Amino acid sequence: MLFRRSASFFRVVCVLFMVGSIGLFVIINSLDNQSKKNTTELSGTVKKVEVINTEKELRYLIYIEERELILNVSTNISKKINGKLINDLQKGDIVFFRVENEYLSKTDASFINIVSLKTNNNEVYSLSDYNQHISKSVKKVRIVPIVLFVFFSICLLKTVKTKTGDRSLF
Repeated sequence: MLFRRSASFFRVVCVLFMVGSIGLFVIINSLDNQSKKNTTELSGTVKKVEVINTEKELRYLIYIEERELILNVSTNISKKINGKLINDLQKGDIVFFRVENEYLSKTDASFINIVSLKTNNNEVYSLSDYNQHISKSVKKVRIVPIVLFVFFSICLLKTVKTKTGDRSLF
């Protein structure tokens, strides 16, 4: 009796982890699929630029006057682009940037990750640059949900098999 409850509980947990693995896979695969359809281009006037450069991270924060907004250039992107173009931004410069549409609905968001950045004179990084850099950075991570799914599928199959015969979980 106790074995049946344990096995049933274990099967439910396996199914939940399998569903979670699928969700994780979908999320990871959407990270490098930014396009003009799922992003919006905005512009703003630079208030100041801050560089965060430590042993573990390099990222740029661009403060925008009109919206009381801080644009974040993530570490993955900051390490791949020409940072001089961001460092050269001066107070009063106009920048054009793309934001994922899902962040536009968050009216209280003052800190936003951007997926492209340009000025009147330079393109710091484009949507295609962003997708390329993110794709490289998540390449190994894409394997994790697949491995988890396979592992929990095997566990589930083993417990279903034991229901008909053998009493062990594995």
